[in-house]
Amino acid sequence: MLGDLDSLELKVKNYFKEKGVDFKKFPERKNETDTQLCIHLAKGLGVVDIDLLGALGGRIDHTIANINLMYYIKN
Repeated sequence: MLGDLDSLELKVKNYFKEKGVDFKKFPERKNETDTQLCIHLAKGLGVVDIDLLGALGGRIDHTIANINLMYYIKN
């Protein structure tokens, strides 16, 4: 898991830790969204396809940012 993990419940975090999932925590105050961090990581790993799930629901600021990120991925 990657991000500031500010909305991750402890029981969920513990569940994934027990499954051996690695966590990379970033500060809550940063210039990138968690989604943007994931896209940059994927690009660095040479990932060809990216699926964004739930990217257009919830907060309007995140929705707009994710639309811009989809344009970035496309190019």
